Order: sequence, then structure tokens, then C-alpha cells
Amino acid sequence: MIDHLNAVPEWLLEQARSLADPGAVQALFVEHTSPECWDYLAPFIEDVVFGEEAAADWLRGQVVVPDFSLADQLTLSRSALLAPIGGELSQRIIPAIADWHGGVLWIGAPALRLPHADYRFQVP
Repeated sequence: MIDHLNAVPEWLLEQARSLADPGAVQALFVEHTSPECWDYLAPFIEDVVFGEEAAADWLRGQVVVPDFSLADQLTLSRSALLAPIGGELSQRIIPAIADWHGGVLWIGAPALRLPHADYRFQVP
């Protein structure tokens, strides 16, 4: 029984790719995976079975930023801003003009990079 979608073996992916019906692919994965995986099967099948993403890399890596408004980022102390991500600055999201124009509020915020976090990662 496979308990993590990043560990799906190639033989199962090949078998799934040979099926034309997405419902049959879903049934195949339900048969071979644990219930903890089932909520994630639809996007996994789309991205990995019918897409170009490798199973081992699927939804790997996260960047966590504190949930502060721009006003808070400009007025709170450094320690207050860094506390939600462990108190240290490990990564800064470099501002992009398109994101700024799009109203993304965390542009320029301190961030915690978690390269090994996976699709089950929950923000602390």
C-alpha cells in the first residue's frame, strides 16, 4: 500500500497512463494508495499521470511568509515580523513589478523556504 503520492512507483504510473478513462485511473490509485492520499488524487493524476510532473517532485517545496499587511511590514519590529517564521531571515521574496501591480501583499516580506515540504504540509 502506497502511503505517500511522492513515492508512487513508475510501474503504477505506466499502468495508469495506459488507461484512457480518468475514472479508471482514479480507481486504480484508490486500490493502491492509503486513504490519506485520496483527497489529493485528482490533481496528482492531472499533473503526474496526464501531465509532465515527476511523482517525486509533485508539489514539493514551500515558501512560508508571515501574514502581515504592507502597513504592518512597514511599522512592526524586525523580531515581530520574523517570529512567525522562526525568528530568522532565511529568504526574501524579491519584489516583481507584475506582482506589485496585481496587489500581492506579501511582496518583499521575509520568508521561510521549506524545500522538503510536500503536498501535506500545513502552515504552522
